[in-house]
Amino acid sequence: MIDPKMIPDEVLESTAWAMCDDINGEGAWDETPFRHRPMWRSAARAAIAAALNAWPGGQVRLSMFTPQEEIILPVPQDKVND
Repeated sequence: MIDPKMIPDEVLESTAWAMCDDINGEGAWDETPFRHRPMWRSAARAAIAAALNAWPGGQVRLSMFTPQEEIILPVPQDKVND
C-alpha cells in the first residue's frame, strides 16, 4: 500500500488545484484564501492515496536501480485501446 507521505508535493499541489477548480469553477484556486488551501491539499492527498491503493494489481516496491520506491500500476489490456 502507498503511504500518503510518498506523494510528491507537485502532484499534490496540481491535484488540489484541479479539485478546487472542478468543484468551484475555473480559476477558483487562484481566489481561494491561503488558509483554505491546506484543506484542499489534505483532500487531494487522501484521494490520490485511495485511488492508488484501490488500483487492481497495483504494487509499491523498491527499485533495483535507484534507492527509491516505485509504484507499479498495470493497465488492463481491454482499457489500452479505449
